[in-house]
Amino acid sequence: ARIDLGGSSQTFGQLTLGGVSTSANSSNVVTLGSSTGYLTIGGTSAGSINYVASSSAATDPAMAIIKEGTVSLANGGTINVANSANAAIDLYVSSALAATGTVTKTGAGTLMLAGGGTNLTGNLVASAGTLLVGSVFAGSSGSAVIEVQAGATLAGSWYSPDPTYSSTGMTAGNITVARPVTLRNGSQVGAWSYDQGKLILNGNVLVDTASTVKIGGAGGVQVAGALDATTTNATVSFGNANAQWRSVLGITGTVGTNLSTLSSSGAAVIFSRAPTATSVYAASGG
Repeated sequence: ARIDLGGSSQTFGQLTLGGVSTSANSSNVVTLGSSTGYLTIGGTSAGSINYVASSSAATDPAMAIIKEGTVSLANGGTINVANSANAAIDLYVSSALAATGTVTKTGAGTLMLAGGGTNLTGNLVASAGTLLVGSVFAGSSGSAVIEVQAGATLAGSWYSPDPTYSSTGMTAGNITVARPVTLRNGSQVGAWSYDQGKLILNGNVLVDTASTVKIGGAGGVQVAGALDATTTNATVSFGNANAQWRSVLGITGTVGTNLSTLSSSGAAVIFSRAPTATSVYAASGG
């Protein structure tokens, strides 16, 4: 599909991209048209955006792109992204994302949100695959939570596969997430495999009780916001997600009293320079 709204406003029940063996930069592109373009998916009900992978996909930097203007899942909905073997990013969204209801990223593929997120007032849930956040989206503040469920990954990236949006491509740098983040047992968090920057969590971070969260990325993860657990007497282990380097978790915000033990496994290392409750132990693992 190739859609150009030319700056107008349109409402679709759902949007499906992909499923063909062709270049993403010429075929699977939705252009909303400058800042005035506004695409609503779902209208008064929950909507869905779907990327369908091709079994013979071309080796494109991104298999589908939504750019310019604003794309709105007004009452929440799903962004289902299949995994295409030859694409670094399966669905790249440089449009601003808006929603009042919960938006859930499903599917084993990689979704990158590179546009603004100021009007995303509902929660954003990564239930599967990889959710990449660029610096603009990550920096948009608000009380809505980014939740990472078991088997899913939250990562930061500067990468842009769309030459009309950015000509710099992959650029090393830190990504700072302003929103609160909830990490469920079995989730993973860190910088994307292709980037060398650090993922900084500036909002409050909640982790499940008795959980293991994996840390990824050469730059590691910094928890600058308050770190705590969902219930009391919690034991949380941070493990290494990348065997080729030691993954580092730096805790520079306060640590809440619900956490009874912080530990590390594999090649993960925890450094805590935050004021901590007496029952919290920052452990290093090798």
